[in-house]
Amino acid sequence: MISTAKLFDKNLIKIIIGPKADVDFKHVKIEIDHKESKPIKLLETKKSKDSVEACFEIKDFEAGHSYFLLVPDVGRIPLDVSKLTEMEGFD
Repeated sequence: MISTAKLFDKNLIKIIIGPKADVDFKHVKIEIDHKESKPIKLLETKKSKDSVEACFEIKDFEAGHSYFLLVPDVGRIPLDVSKLTEMEGFD
């Protein structure tokens, strides 16, 4: 199963999981530095024949930490923060 999680701006994370379409996105948590985990707010989900996509709101995102999304029945997905370098104010 292919799973990706990307930071699209400082407040938006998108997870794409395919082809499994039966995922409980209501109970996704974000893990910070392999220690603390906390729930994140689900904004929307979209299904296609090949994948399921979910968008989440994240508050107080700080660069310099290790982030994973904990998705029930899927596991830990590393958060790709590479778009951070394209965001306004990044030094």
